[in-house]
Amino acid sequence: MEIPENLNTPEFLEAWNDWKEYRKSVKKSGRRAIEFTFQAQLKDMAKRGPDESAAMIGQSILRGWTGLFEVQN
Repeated sequence: MEIPENLNTPEFLEAWNDWKEYRKSVKKSGRRAIEFTFQAQLKDMAKRGPDESAAMIGQSILRGWTGLFEVQN
């Protein structure tokens, strides 16, 4: 799975690895579905940039969500 160039920052990569591990731990979908979901999420997050994307991932893990959403204040 190729990380979009603008997301290839240490902060985002750490958050992305955390997200993948978290999603696999909740086992909501089969492996094929998860890989498809990850690709779609990367495409969306490439538009948002690494800082906003990492914040979205952190929020979802903190709140126990299985999806990524805009950061709520």
